[in-house]
Amino acid sequence: MKILARKDNRYTPVEFKIWHDGCWSNSLAETGSIAHTIMVKPFKDRSYILGAIEVKSEFIKGFKIFYDGFRHSGSVKEIMQLDTVDSRRKLYRIIFRERYEDMVSMVMYEHSSLFQTDFIDETGEEIVAILPQDDISEVRQELENLGDLFYFKVRDINIDDLLSINLDLTPQESHALQWAHSSGYYNVPRQVHLEDIAAKVGLSKSALAEALRKAESKVITKWEREHILLHGFFSK
Repeated sequence: MKILARKDNRYTPVEFKIWHDGCWSNSLAETGSIAHTIMVKPFKDRSYILGAIEVKSEFIKGFKIFYDGFRHSGSVKEIMQLDTVDSRRKLYRIIFRERYEDMVSMVMYEHSSLFQTDFIDETGEEIVAILPQDDISEVRQELENLGDLFYFKVRDINIDDLLSINLDLTPQESHALQWAHSSGYYNVPRQVHLEDIAAKVGLSKSALAEALRKAESKVITKWEREHILLHGFFSK
């Protein structure tokens, strides 16, 4: 099998903040709401981006105002699903299609971004992405063409801190963690005990406890690094 690679395949993290007209994110203004993208999948040949966001509001009225502006914004083509994730915390999830052209996700996709996460409020979109080093200048220029680019910084951080935990777990750790979670071990109140799960996965209670501790440590360590990294970016 022949593996194709870029001429220079070195990647680097960047951080930037942007505000551009015509984006649904502008609907957050004066609503007491913030948003975070949980999934983005561009379809260039179909001229749309499939996205999913979480929105947290201070008041229900604020979310209703945001949602009305969101669905009537020029960038949103279709709302596919609206869910209340947690009514007490006023946390909602929206799955939708938005236009492809002149969007930040279009720029990230066309420059082969490996990773993208954001924090969006009424002042704009703050984004961390991992991009090819050779594309940095061009990406910056294209973002400036979209709207107001408040800042654009190349970051000196460990890319591994932003990537998936999945392959860090051994098969035994992954299996134990999946069984424990699906069986209700982490529910409050707890629905099963270690002895019950050990019998299902074919491990002794002590072996299962050790596998879970190792898995939990890896997951929490990865979460902590990402949280500190992104919180440090977005709290400035």
